[in-house]
Amino acid sequence: MYRPIHDPSDQQIFQQDIDTLLHWSHNWQMNFNAKNCYILTVSCKSQKHASSYTPDNITLLSVESFTYLGVTVSSDLRWHKHVATVSAKATLILNLLHRNIYFCTSELEALAFTSLVRPHLEYASAS
Repeated sequence: MYRPIHDPSDQQIFQQDIDTLLHWSHNWQMNFNAKNCYILTVSCKSQKHASSYTPDNITLLSVESFTYLGVTVSSDLRWHKHVATVSAKATLILNLLHRNIYFCTSELEALAFTSLVRPHLEYASAS
């Protein structure tokens, strides 16, 4: 869920939105696991509003960054953590390839790189 928060009344409206979602999930007999939900406040200000939301009497944790569909979004919308995570994962796979296919032909090494390393580097990229 997303809502711009400018003042305390916006926080109350957002809490009502959460309560409406919970009511809908109970009506349709769907389990809503509030323990897997987090608050990510996106702002360019160094001081952020401390707000807490409570679905089913469970206070949601506030986080500085969150990974959603493989993309790490930070509260300041910088990509440092995402780039570090992606490059570390690609490096691990590349090192695995170097250890295990050193005896293969260069064509097979290129195919392994294209199949196993490159998708991690190119996923969710702008180019």
